[in-house]
Amino acid sequence: MDEWQRFLLVALMLKFKLKNFWLKTSRNVPAYLRLLRWKNLFILAMSLLVVRYGIILRFLHESVALREISHSVFLLMSLATILIAAAGYIINDYYDLKIDLLNKPSSMVLGRIMSTTRGIVLYVFLNVVGLSAGLLASLKTGHPFLFLLFMLSASLLWFYSFDLKSRLLWGNIAVSLLASLSLLLPLIFEFYLFIAYPDDWIKNMRAFRQVLRLTVGLAIFAFLLTLIREILKDAEDIKGDKAENCLTLPIALGWPSTRNILSGLIIFTMILLGLAQYYLSHAGFHWAFLWYFITQFLLVFLFSRLPEELQPEKLMIATRLAKITMLVGVAGVFFIF
Repeated sequence: MDEWQRFLLVALMLKFKLKNFWLKTSRNVPAYLRLLRWKNLFILAMSLLVVRYGIILRFLHESVALREISHSVFLLMSLATILIAAAGYIINDYYDLKIDLLNKPSSMVLGRIMSTTRGIVLYVFLNVVGLSAGLLASLKTGHPFLFLLFMLSASLLWFYSFDLKSRLLWGNIAVSLLASLSLLLPLIFEFYLFIAYPDDWIKNMRAFRQVLRLTVGLAIFAFLLTLIREILKDAEDIKGDKAENCLTLPIALGWPSTRNILSGLIIFTMILLGLAQYYLSHAGFHWAFLWYFITQFLLVFLFSRLPEELQPEKLMIATRLAKITMLVGVAGVFFIF
């Protein structure tokens, strides 16, 4: 066999292997997206865009120089946030292998469609790229210490999966705090960019107070809805959690008491949302005031859908309804004008 024939043989073998790899990968794309919780990542991306373009840039007026750098910082910050969150979902599934085997074996991706080794490699890759993007965003603001926010998020997501999620309420609170922090990140980075441009900062000091109120209000809403959803998910996964000796709220207190706590959280959220509507109405944001009645209706509906007894199908519906309610609440920002 001459060199030319050998080259053709190698090329054909490579083509065959690449074709098989492509067919296998394309067939598993939906499963890989499920592993990364693409719907949650989409909601996260939309939330970041809402804060940036629905609140910050609507009220603050940047100079051309500031806007050029703030766009690139926002892009890097968003990329970092989304990739670190995606990595968090992978490591959570890694530590939940035994629990998922009991709760939802048919929907498992890690350990069934993707090997755990590949999962860990992907987890490390996403974290490295995400943290690199976070470091670049921090350096561009001139305040490298902001990188610690991304380090904290990645570390907390790992610690949540490894330990916190099995502790009473600690895991729920950690995830809820991270959800609210993700909405505050665009504002934090924008603040440190503004103070580097004194003229812009002086012009926007009063408007920044308005932006702060709206963003913090949205972050509190995200915290409460995430907390409600996390407790509902714990109730869904009670079978596997019990087998692994996890001390979640439904296991520690039972479903009736957990249901009462969830009812209280929903009512508390409705009261805070009512106060926010009062503020929006007096501030002249009448369309947003009206929009949040839809959110109030969804919260009432969620309250009514809490089952009397532990029923996985009804709990799944309630969990999805909590996610929809949060999405509708975040979308309400576009009606603030």
